[in-house]
Amino acid sequence: MSNPLSPEQISRPHSSSGHSTTSSTKRKKKKGFIPPISLEDVFNQVSTVTSSNINPPPARVVLTPRSAEVCLKLGVNPEILKIRDIDSFWEAGIDPAVQRIRHEAYVQRRYDVMRQCRLERKRMAIAEFESATNLKTSETLTPEMLLQKQEEQTSTLIAMEMQRIEKMRKRQQKELEQMIQVTFRTFKML
Repeated sequence: MSNPLSPEQISRPHSSSGHSTTSSTKRKKKKGFIPPISLEDVFNQVSTVTSSNINPPPARVVLTPRSAEVCLKLGVNPEILKIRDIDSFWEAGIDPAVQRIRHEAYVQRRYDVMRQCRLERKRMAIAEFESATNLKTSETLTPEMLLQKQEEQTSTLIAMEMQRIEKMRKRQQKELEQMIQVTFRTFKML
């Protein structure tokens, strides 16, 4: 008969050596390691900045590569994407209406900047996808397929040029006929 397992033994994964994998991963982690986060995560964080910091120092946030690229491209400080409550805009001697207006302006700016970041991130992802798919399609073409495509493009260009020449010939013929009629009329009048 096998020994029944305790709830702790069931919930913990074990490696083949019998030690818990969670304890082995703890040894691998470095002190001070900050996992990278996306701009969406930053957008959902609460800021500790107060109104005295109009231009807050850059946040000590490690961003994912694409999020960092978006911030650099748009010149966005991740700290301005964080949530700030109305109390963070309080200053001694400031009117509560001004405090509320500052908070509303901050919230509106925060949403506008995040919308721009999302659009830029989407543009970057689309461009990355297109460049990756274009590269793969050209790699899968055989030399015969490339020659056939070039022949098709050449024949299409030749056909288009022939149509253009035919249109030009018809237009010139029509112009000549009109000139002949005009000259015939002028001679007839004389």
